[in-house]
Amino acid sequence: MSTLGETLDELEDRDFTGRTRELRILREWLCTFHELPQVLDVTGPAGIGKSALLRTFQRGALREGRPVLRVDARALGRSPLALLRALGGDDLDAVVRRLNELRPLLVFDSFDEAAGLANYCLESLVPCLDTDVRVVVAGRHPIAEIDPAAPWARLIRPLRLEGLSFQDSRTYLARRGATDSRVVQQVWGVTRGYPLGLSLAADAVVHLGVRDFSNASERRVIVRSLVETLMREVADPVVRELLDVFAVVREVDETSLAVLSGRADVGAAFDQVSRLSIVRPARHGLTLLEQVRVLLSDDLRWRRPDRHRELCRRASVLVRERIGSAAPSDREWLMAERLRLLDTAGFAATAHPDPEAEQVWLECGEETDHAAFSSLPISWRSGTGVEDAEVPGPEQREHLHAWMALDGQRLRIVRNETGSVVAGSLAVPLCRPTIATVLADPTLSPALRRYWSARQLTDLPRTAEGATDFYLLDLRYAAEATEAVAHVLWQDLLALFARGGVYFARTSGNDVGAASQLQAVGFRPLPVGERTDGVVARVHALDVTQIGLIAWQDLVLSPRRPPVPVTSTELVAELRLLLPQWQYDAVLARSSLAALADIAPDASEAEAAEAARRLTGAVLARARAANPESSLAYQALELAYLTRIGSHERVAERLAVSRSTLYRLLRRAEEGLSCALLSSLPLVLQGHPRPTSSPGSVR
Repeated sequence: MSTLGETLDELEDRDFTGRTRELRILREWLCTFHELPQVLDVTGPAGIGKSALLRTFQRGALREGRPVLRVDARALGRSPLALLRALGGDDLDAVVRRLNELRPLLVFDSFDEAAGLANYCLESLVPCLDTDVRVVVAGRHPIAEIDPAAPWARLIRPLRLEGLSFQDSRTYLARRGATDSRVVQQVWGVTRGYPLGLSLAADAVVHLGVRDFSNASERRVIVRSLVETLMREVADPVVRELLDVFAVVREVDETSLAVLSGRADVGAAFDQVSRLSIVRPARHGLTLLEQVRVLLSDDLRWRRPDRHRELCRRASVLVRERIGSAAPSDREWLMAERLRLLDTAGFAATAHPDPEAEQVWLECGEETDHAAFSSLPISWRSGTGVEDAEVPGPEQREHLHAWMALDGQRLRIVRNETGSVVAGSLAVPLCRPTIATVLADPTLSPALRRYWSARQLTDLPRTAEGATDFYLLDLRYAAEATEAVAHVLWQDLLALFARGGVYFARTSGNDVGAASQLQAVGFRPLPVGERTDGVVARVHALDVTQIGLIAWQDLVLSPRRPPVPVTSTELVAELRLLLPQWQYDAVLARSSLAALADIAPDASEAEAAEAARRLTGAVLARARAANPESSLAYQALELAYLTRIGSHERVAERLAVSRSTLYRLLRRAEEGLSCALLSSLPLVLQGHPRPTSSPGSVR
């Protein structure tokens, strides 16, 4: 009959999940001969699973016939004698003889809580042990921090633990009896793979019958328990308060900590924060472990929602200011951080209603991802509409692979919970190594040559690293991609646009979704390409150098409309995009026509679209009355688009003209309407009589 201890060991072995890399390192360390003794130092914050990992490791060692001595350092106090007795003796020589004869795996758990014994153990005991005696210690802090200059410091081999991956978290929950996919997603959103949190959540499912963690009181209990566990090492109330900033902002330097906390002198506290086990150095300051940051943020949002929201607001303002003066290479991550802050607090127009509803993540695409990306349908939309997207054939995939082979290409992919590629974007930097390929594109080349001078094209950066201008080649979604996937992808693109350059994109002339999304972030259609059977490929440009980086950020992150085109040529290009989509409120509401109509800031999408239609109809009527010789052209435009009596063929029959003549009439009417809009707009809005000149005359 099994003992209770053996039964518990079997249960823990059954439930233990993940840590494959760490167990491999431990086993290799145990089985490899070392000329100098190595002390393996397993570190990580409370609840990260250090003790569970060591118990699993020592059970494996016992099964292989290796003796194991385990010492919980929390029970030793500060007396060296207590340490020696825990190892089976009363004096150092006797303990050393016993250990060298036994050749055990010697495990010290919670080693940093016996700080007074650490130096004694490392200076007096460990150097006397044979290399066959393996010593592993576990604690929140690396033992090398005790005395980095000590002779024993070079014997330390660090092994830092992080949270479990989503896959391992899901496996653990399934082994504990929590298999419902919705519950698993919710638990992941709460814990982000933090082992103690996963254990508490599994207990709630199995023992309390919890089936929904979205608003359950158990969710708050779990988060609060985890936070209190993590905060045990933080006694200073000032440091605890400052950790609120770290919970909101991913990377914090001393200056930003002072600004966001409202405290002038944070130097000493910043130094204390840097020594916490839950904090890591980062490129731009200090950062909490991501799983810990999510937990602290969730707890702060629940306990003090006003403070959480205010910190998000302050941090967003600070990041906005830093973006304006940062180097282009830093603007991208700063914009990504600002978007995340606004998303978290629900401030931004781009905010996703529930960013933690699904487990999706974005990665830099590798060469091994090229095939998966090129096989995705070509579509700028997710959800409804993707099923109608064009599935690339072999020739298109080969063409795309040529683009992906270019120097500095920026491939980003989005994976779902199973690790499958469900979306991606490909942007090509405009620089000397890539410009020849870009200019070989029959649609893009004329647009670039009109937008930039020959000198600008030759003065492009020598390398991709120095590029701020990009060609956004493709956005692709799998059929199963959801709005959360699109959200992640577009947040990344907005971060790219924050580099502050010029960005080009190409869409089909009839793609309503693509045009609407591009216009929403400041793109404008360029006048390029010839109409063929009513369809034309469109090239769009976002010129942040002209809009201004700060102004562009405000445009994207608030409900404001895109800037009004300032020339007739630009407005003609947009009209040619809008007219075939005249019935779509979403397109018109985001168009320059809606901005020209001077609608209220809080106008609905339908109201904005209707205002654009009314304005266009009024200006068209004035132009027709002022220019009778252009009446046929304006009638063609009205029948083909505004009242839409049918196909272009039917319109041509109604007017008794050929289709080629109809297209010439439409082009003339578009140009005339553009001039009329720009010339007559202020007077139309103010109700003044028409000027004596004849805007909208079509020659």
